[in-house]
Amino acid sequence: MLKIFLVEDEFVVREGIKKNISWKENGYDFCGEASDGELAFPMIQKLKPDIVITDIKMPFMDGLSLSRLIKKEMPWVEIIILSGHEEFEFAKESIKIGVAQYILKPVSGAELLKEVNAVAEKIETKRKEREIQEKYLRDMEENFVKERKELFQHLVMGSKSVVDLLEWGNRLELDLSALWYNVLLLKMQSVRCADEQYSLGQVEAEKKVDSLLDDKHMICFDRGLDGRAILFKADSEEMLNRIQQEYIDAVKGVLDAEEDMTYFGGIGIAVKRLREIPKSFEKASYAFTQRYFVKDNLILKS
Repeated sequence: MLKIFLVEDEFVVREGIKKNISWKENGYDFCGEASDGELAFPMIQKLKPDIVITDIKMPFMDGLSLSRLIKKEMPWVEIIILSGHEEFEFAKESIKIGVAQYILKPVSGAELLKEVNAVAEKIETKRKEREIQEKYLRDMEENFVKERKELFQHLVMGSKSVVDLLEWGNRLELDLSALWYNVLLLKMQSVRCADEQYSLGQVEAEKKVDSLLDDKHMICFDRGLDGRAILFKADSEEMLNRIQQEYIDAVKGVLDAEEDMTYFGGIGIAVKRLREIPKSFEKASYAFTQRYFVKDNLILKS
């Protein structure tokens, strides 16, 4: 049910609009009223109506000034202006602000309801468009995550040619080309939650760890309940060792400061070819399995 808010300085007009239209029967919630823009604005901020009907000429704050404030802070709110003036400048300014309708007084309840219904249809159309767009973005994100996971599987299994891997990476805007590679497997876990659960603290900790990623030299892959994998890239073995050690030290610094977090990691061996990444992954996986035999908060080398 869409919410309606009315701003009108003339009491008789305000009462007429409020009482002569069967708002609830027509699918609307008449959520509030005010006699001028100054009184109305804090109420609108709190009530968050879908449609504001406002007179244009009022003391303290007029309808145009109120409309500017509303559109700046709550651009989704649709505004219907009532005016006893046919001046072109008023109409032009209302269009510039983004007002939905500009109606000349006097207006009957039936005429006003007709305009409100038209604005309601506009709101519903926008809502449907927004839902379609949000679904499209969700689908795109899900497909992107799925493709990244599949790419990682092919990288560490050696089940695709180098050309196929490079082309796949380009489609996902991931530059896989480098002279040296290594793989780090990392799992973070809140001590307050089971393996399949996430805490707010864990989410915040992972955001901090994500901020440490260097897009040029690191690619992060989600491994679900197994944590994440970081593919390091560099132009020399010396650079590779430096980059991965700096990252590991930074990760430890972040996670060691989180009292409720534990972590464990395993890092593989440096390799020179894309098709040799499975060797690095195998070594990283072996080091990663040691988490069952040693204490937490370690990142082991193979």
